[in-house]
Amino acid sequence: MKRNRPVLQLKRTTVEWVSDVIGVLGLAGMWIYAMTHVPMLPDSIPVHFNAAGDPDRWASRGSILSLPAIGTALYVFMLVAGRWPHKFNYLVDITEENAPRLYRLARMMVAALRAEVVWLFVIILWQSIAVGMGDATSLSMAWIFVGSAIITVTGVAFVAKMTF
Repeated sequence: MKRNRPVLQLKRTTVEWVSDVIGVLGLAGMWIYAMTHVPMLPDSIPVHFNAAGDPDRWASRGSILSLPAIGTALYVFMLVAGRWPHKFNYLVDITEENAPRLYRLARMMVAALRAEVVWLFVIILWQSIAVGMGDATSLSMAWIFVGSAIITVTGVAFVAKMTF
């Protein structure tokens, strides 16, 4: 099926700007926190946790930098992908009339989600370092649940707004 969707140049919304500030602050904080704690970590730290939050795989302390690296990669990927809302999948047909509204909503959703994903990684990093330093014995699954719930609610809310 060939799509002939309008390609529009839309100004960034306040939600996009605010989400990006929040996301970039999270990324910067995550890198700073990780870099300042690497020297303090023991030689071997937990790098994977089971469903109960207990460590089940260990690696060298430098591996903690994989969390900010993956968080940064996801942020950049979502930032770049968000530039082409006409390529997204929608639950409704895109027309000349509804394209500006739907594209703005889609871009705002991606912007909010990328900031939320970054902050979920901040929580995971913070908890992982606490476990690695012996300040905690496991990840607090409540934090992971709350972060995941926020991401889910954001996605559902924006999709609902685009559908109705």
